[in-house]
Amino acid sequence: MEASRDLESLEVRLGYQFRDRSLLAKALTHASAQTENNERLEFLGDAVLNLVVGEALFRNLPTHDEGRLTDLKAALVSRSTLNRVAEELGLSSFIRTGSGLDPEDLPRSLAGNALEAILGAIYLDSPADTRLRRTGHLALSWLKNEIDNLEENWEQTRAKQLLQTWCQRELGVIPTYELLCTEECGGENRFEVQVSLANKTFPPAEATNKKDAERAAAWNAIAQLRKDGKYNA
Repeated sequence: MEASRDLESLEVRLGYQFRDRSLLAKALTHASAQTENNERLEFLGDAVLNLVVGEALFRNLPTHDEGRLTDLKAALVSRSTLNRVAEELGLSSFIRTGSGLDPEDLPRSLAGNALEAILGAIYLDSPADTRLRRTGHLALSWLKNEIDNLEENWEQTRAKQLLQTWCQRELGVIPTYELLCTEECGGENRFEVQVSLANKTFPPAEATNKKDAERAAAWNAIAQLRKDGKYNA
């Protein structure tokens, strides 16, 4: 009964009431639980998310070319974006894992993966004639804050390229990325990277892979340069 009430409270957060609540339970079940898990639902949800976001961008940004639309879509469906949205929905507290994982120390990516799995579950749970429209509406509502900041999100995905272009034009140098440390937290690797420009360092950034950490560090540098009134790209 308690588990059922938990799922009901999550349905309120999601804005969707399942006809088959077992689909929601499965979407929240990590492979470590050694039961039916959410990996197949995550696969389906990823496909649905890419379709509905792609269609929304196509319809709402008629003057953008393919390259820009591709970059914007990448920003909206990126792992970091999904992790943030999952945190806003509070999904981490609902994820079911095996006994080997500490619920207080779960990798952030598990919640982002569960978010995609929930989309897949909603798609399957909805009537066939409305499932894509309903799932798309919910996905876009969850992404509203990200969509409102879409241009900034797009810049963040291209932060390394933007920073290097600015540095070469304004300073005649290229940024240097230093890996400060790596560590494992809850079964997930963490990378901390710092950017240097002409002997000036900027606030470091952390991510679950080196590429994302470098991109986040580049964005920190751009943000600081803007604050100092130097970045004008």
